[in-house]
Amino acid sequence: MLPFVNMSEDQGNEYFSDGLSEELLNALAKLKKIKVAGRTSSFKFKGEITDIALVGEQLGVNHILGGSVRKAGGRVRITAQLVQARDGFHMWSQSYDRELTTTNIFDIQEEIARQVLQELKVRLLPEEQAQLQAAPTQDIEAYQTYLKANQLVVDRNIDEMEAAIELYKEALRMDPGFASAHARLAIAYNLQRVYGNTDFLETKLVAKYHADAALNIDSNLAEGYAAIGMDEWFSSGNLRAAAVAFEKGLALNPNFIEVYNWLGELYGERYLNEEKKQLALFKQGYEIDPLNPHAIINRAIGSALEEKKEEVEDYVEKNLR
Repeated sequence: MLPFVNMSEDQGNEYFSDGLSEELLNALAKLKKIKVAGRTSSFKFKGEITDIALVGEQLGVNHILGGSVRKAGGRVRITAQLVQARDGFHMWSQSYDRELTTTNIFDIQEEIARQVLQELKVRLLPEEQAQLQAAPTQDIEAYQTYLKANQLVVDRNIDEMEAAIELYKEALRMDPGFASAHARLAIAYNLQRVYGNTDFLETKLVAKYHADAALNIDSNLAEGYAAIGMDEWFSSGNLRAAAVAFEKGLALNPNFIEVYNWLGELYGERYLNEEKKQLALFKQGYEIDPLNPHAIINRAIGSALEEKKEEVEDYVEKNLR
């Protein structure tokens, strides 16, 4: 999947097109029968007019989903198209012109996902049907604020992460029952500790509160288990409990690239030292997100574990490029 192009007159709406692209990618990624390239790899092609066959080859996929978003006032127009990577053949395209509400946005996301799956001849399991139909919030302002926060966390810039944390808080003030916002806020707090300099005890308590809140609201939320895993690892030092939480997150979302990296690194800790599991996770993560610098360097570490020096050099060179 490629990020949808922002066609709005206001370039400040870039977060909205990027956010919708990521949410649609995440919805498809939770389905076990299809492989979806990770967010970082897909967004490498943002703003580029690129040979579709080359994109498919670099992402390791057979089909490309793309489109555009035009947001103006209280309305949104979304155009989506599915093409075959090998020859650029258009399998399906559709435009949606709707009033901007949470109901409409989630209906469009679900309709696009279902049409893609129909074209790919993928049949949904009952639990996957429920996942596609689930709306994380009924507040459109809270949802837009959440999308804006998600885009600020991506680059791990400490100033942007601090801004994202305030936006997640704002989204939760609008909708205290927004489970995904609780989970992402907990994850952002833990990332802030890794990449920044924060008070350990204060961050520990607030991160745990929001991780627990996420799962109390939605016990099947992959991000909730990811947040618990980070909390157990970074705050409590309970590596086994962290591994269990991360594994649950992957069971719910088998394309959750960040968890492949985190869990693989966790299994490399001296106390666990489970090299085979670490290697398998690093290989799986790289396969899903082959242009993700974090996944590439972990793949290099995997090759180092196998004592494959030339592979290590190749992956490091790829990461530098």
